[in-house]
Amino acid sequence: MNPNEKAALLNGKNGTARLKVLFARTFIPETSTSAHGSFYEKVLRRDHDLITYGPDLPRSVYASLNFLPVGDGDDADVFPDNKVHADIPYDKPELDDVLRRLPWMPDLFFWTDNFYWFLMAGLKTLPCPTACFLLDPQYLPELKIEMAKHFDHVFVSQKAEVERYRRAGAENVYWLPHACDPEIHNRKSDTKRYDIGFVGTLNPKREEMIGKLRTRFDVHYERCFGERMAEVYSESKIVFNVSTVSEINMRIFEAMATGSLLLTDSISGSGLEDLFADREHLVYYRSDDEMMALAEYYLKHEEERERIAQAGRREVLTKHTYGHRVADMISKILAAPNERSRKCIREYDIRRGKADQELETIARDRDALEQGTADAASYLEFGILLSRTGQIDQAILCYRKALEMGYPDARVYNNLGIALRERGEIGQAIAAYQTAIDLDPGYADAYFNLGNAFQETGDLGKAVRCYLRTIDLRFDHTAAYHNLATVYLQQGRFDKHMQYFREALRYQT
Repeated sequence: MNPNEKAALLNGKNGTARLKVLFARTFIPETSTSAHGSFYEKVLRRDHDLITYGPDLPRSVYASLNFLPVGDGDDADVFPDNKVHADIPYDKPELDDVLRRLPWMPDLFFWTDNFYWFLMAGLKTLPCPTACFLLDPQYLPELKIEMAKHFDHVFVSQKAEVERYRRAGAENVYWLPHACDPEIHNRKSDTKRYDIGFVGTLNPKREEMIGKLRTRFDVHYERCFGERMAEVYSESKIVFNVSTVSEINMRIFEAMATGSLLLTDSISGSGLEDLFADREHLVYYRSDDEMMALAEYYLKHEEERERIAQAGRREVLTKHTYGHRVADMISKILAAPNERSRKCIREYDIRRGKADQELETIARDRDALEQGTADAASYLEFGILLSRTGQIDQAILCYRKALEMGYPDARVYNNLGIALRERGEIGQAIAAYQTAIDLDPGYADAYFNLGNAFQETGDLGKAVRCYLRTIDLRFDHTAAYHNLATVYLQQGRFDKHMQYFREALRYQT
């Protein structure tokens, strides 16, 4: 079986096999400009066995970045309890802990960058190929390149960035352009209400060009997403596009999928002309004067305009959907030899063997512990083993038994706090962490866990102080830098957010 045949098989095209995919992402609803992760998730969940992993961010983070639905403001379906959940919520960077919670060994680990990046420790020891997709690789490239170096395969949305990432040391870098979702980005109306339509976020360049178009044409602008965005495109005779930094954006594919003529800058060197032919699938302009002349020409020549628009729609739907992108990605991953993955499978089996030994230890020692014949230190160690295997209630009983036996060790209170927080008893967890710190003022992990608890309760000021104290005690505490960056994001302090995320990435393993 050649690699393409294998990819077709694993992509589920013949219904006999599916990949098991662990998909790490920050959830972005389809009502957002950074929704590509949800589109990839949709295809992966349809064609493969998928488990998602990522942070449960509060609604305030999305609000601070203007990522909430627009219009009537009803986002109850997206944020039913003020958070958006992954199948496995992100709590700490260690991926080995995530593997313990999976019902199967993954065939692929896949991560997309949305607006929020989170660290993952142990990418190089995962027992499967790892891949990432970078939405805007041209922004903050030095930071994204450092992240990309941890993955076996790197997919970037912009062709011009492929060589930069390769030269910087990232492996197996490929161009994977944006795409459309035919279920959302389709023709919503046969009525053309506007001469020219534009949907998106305005910047000075776009405002200037739309202003020029408005001097002669009826231009409709709206900031909207998803179904409403497709309606605006469908009701426009021409959809206007201008890149911000010479990028191929999502608008190109989404607009063409609705069957309206796309008028876009040619974006020289981007690879766009490799995908779509001028005057056949869309229309390129190369100056402001040409933009105005072409808009006037195609508004007057309806038959020619519609012929190009329909050819563009067919081209997008037959070659440029997210289904095509996922199939292309998987084909490239499977075609590449991966000695690291084979080595990590062996290492994973060793780690899994140790985990099985822990379970055997629990079974062997349970009777003695329940009969009260063990010493206090044994109750602590047994509690830690129980926590690792998800037996939280029994772990709490062990920690409390150790304390009853007069074992006032800071580690007991810290681990008790972890277990109580996992059971949802956040107030008692905070008290346990504080007691651990009182017993050992230099206990960095207790400060870190206390910061997590304060962050969960929304007391961000106290969380910041705890994370800073953690870093004072242990300068290379990756998770403390990472969570501190998250708090600053919640507060809208983006300079601080980036400062501490860079530090987190610096110490990532």
